[in-house]
Amino acid sequence: MSKDLRWGISVIVATYMGADRIGRLLECLTTQTLDRSQFEVLCCLNGPEDGTEALITAFMDRHPNLGIRILHSEVPGLGRARNLGFHQAQFSYFTNVDDDDWISPRYLESLLAHCRENTVVMTYVCNIPEEVDQPTGRFDNYLNIATFPFAGQTVTANDVPVGSADGAKAASTRLALEVLYDVEITSGLDVVFWTELVTRNSLRVHVLSIIDHAIYYRHVRPESMSRSIDEEFLTNRFVVIERLQRLEKLYPRYSTLISNSIGGQIGHLGAVGFEWPDRYQELADHVQQIAIPERTAIFNHKAATTLAICYVYTPYNDASAITAAKRLAEMGEPFDIITHSFGKLRQFDRSTNLIDAHLRGQCITVEGTPSTNSAAGMAHFCHEGAAAWKNLQSDRPPYKKLYSRVQWPFSHALAAFIKVKQPSIYWIAEFSDPLSVDIKGELRPGVLGDFPERKKIEKRVAKQGFDLAGARTANEWLEWVAYALADQIIFTNDNQMSYMISRIPHSELADRVRKISVAIPHPGVPQQILDAVEDLPAINDGRKHIGYFGWFYAKRGVGEILDALTAMPKSERRKVCVHMFIPHHQLNEVRHLIHHQHLDTSVKVHQYVNYMEFVRIARTMDWLLVADSLVTADLGSNPYLPSKYADYSSLGIKIWGLIEPGSPLSHSHLDLSTEAGDCTEALAALRQIIAE
Repeated sequence: MSKDLRWGISVIVATYMGADRIGRLLECLTTQTLDRSQFEVLCCLNGPEDGTEALITAFMDRHPNLGIRILHSEVPGLGRARNLGFHQAQFSYFTNVDDDDWISPRYLESLLAHCRENTVVMTYVCNIPEEVDQPTGRFDNYLNIATFPFAGQTVTANDVPVGSADGAKAASTRLALEVLYDVEITSGLDVVFWTELVTRNSLRVHVLSIIDHAIYYRHVRPESMSRSIDEEFLTNRFVVIERLQRLEKLYPRYSTLISNSIGGQIGHLGAVGFEWPDRYQELADHVQQIAIPERTAIFNHKAATTLAICYVYTPYNDASAITAAKRLAEMGEPFDIITHSFGKLRQFDRSTNLIDAHLRGQCITVEGTPSTNSAAGMAHFCHEGAAAWKNLQSDRPPYKKLYSRVQWPFSHALAAFIKVKQPSIYWIAEFSDPLSVDIKGELRPGVLGDFPERKKIEKRVAKQGFDLAGARTANEWLEWVAYALADQIIFTNDNQMSYMISRIPHSELADRVRKISVAIPHPGVPQQILDAVEDLPAINDGRKHIGYFGWFYAKRGVGEILDALTAMPKSERRKVCVHMFIPHHQLNEVRHLIHHQHLDTSVKVHQYVNYMEFVRIARTMDWLLVADSLVTADLGSNPYLPSKYADYSSLGIKIWGLIEPGSPLSHSHLDLSTEAGDCTEALAALRQIIAE
């Protein structure tokens, strides 16, 4: 076959009932600058008769010098039509053009000038919308973005998306005949064909220069922008992935090319999950069986209905980060996230990734120095976070929901700006604690700087009929902004809701918050964590073991437990052991205190562990200890509910609460409760535990 091929290029046009579309393509072929003796046009008809053949025949009569041939495929199918074109081609190179697309006058001449047996020639795509208001990137599409940096260069196939799309490229007809299109695939067959053609023959890729003026005009029809979901489409995606994975094993040197192609197919499945949420879980389960975590993230990115803004997030070992991850996992919907780097300020805990890995899509981390009250820090996070938001939405539809959580406060600033830019998005703003005041009821510091995003936020708040001029600090301003713009406010308990609303000086704003607020407790340990954690052997030494995880406070919380143990005779004390898991910087201080009180045998002090290890260890305890913050004297009520309580209550271990009367913890289910700071009650509780 190769001996019969002449130097030139065969234009293969597969058409299925294309009478109302193919005319523009035929006309553009008459303007090609390439000598007509060096190209032919093979119109491969593969559908019912609709007048296409008559239209092409009439065109051939008007242009007898244009080498057009009409071919018929007895069985419909794009792959069969293109394969028919390969078999009938008379020239050494080929290019595919869809029947509703067209090409620039120098297209064929420029492609052929760079054609080589060992090279695929790629050029640029211009998207042309059918409707004026139809969104399209025109030249700003993923193909051009990836190829522009290599204009005029010959590069490896790992550098450019040569496996994507059928148009805007040319290659050897002889090699195509050795590969052919997989006729069992009805969509995605172009990805398999081009990927196999390149990897099997170790082809390089030449990207045309801009000055070659070789443009492929792709007609983007509304129905082609959101593929109709049916079982055939979904089946094809998984078949294509299977074919690509097979090539990945055969040709590991092209792992980047093939991995990107697989990612593209998984992205298509994610897009289906976005448009049809009722199919999401089914597709997610299938994807997780066949894909590595990085590719699962691509699926979730395309399927994500929610964008999360959490200034601190996992895998940092931070209570707020872990709670936010659990909340998003509890919501049960795929999401992308924008967060901030924390450097050495927080330790990494990669075990926390398991909390939300099945739902997390893309995560963009804004680099910089973390801050709670820096005006420059808030401006930086808003500016860089807004750019990250635009980047995330560059290849997918707009998000439907927006979730942000504090502590740390700048989460709400960026979320508010996104809400201003996309008013239709449903913003859920969660408060972990009162933001504007600290545990003593004093205003948290924080200067509110002047930056462009702030002005736009305030303008939007003013349109809502609210005034931010009275905000004394950045934290107070952030509270009011969330109150004014969010569609839903989440508080973690009723006390917190009542306390924070009582501090709103504007009655209209307070009324709005009452209408949109809900009190939802912190989420417990997710089931996937419980399933993944292997049980440690039970501690069978005849003692009762009590676990405490958190900060140590000598004058409240576990401080009174130490005093109660000291008051016990040794005969009782040896029947109990308290295990304290505290931050690293407190270890020396607390160990010295324990030694000074002669409690070394009854109290074991350990460095705080990662989340998975916490669950493992906590399940070996007889009791878990949780302590209230003592704040009623300063705040008038207690709005704080320790986040550890939610974890404890989901582990099935008995809970002992050191409570402040009237606190959220005091109204929670506890197996044993004593008043915080009361050593006598603590001593009685210890004896009750020992006597069980």
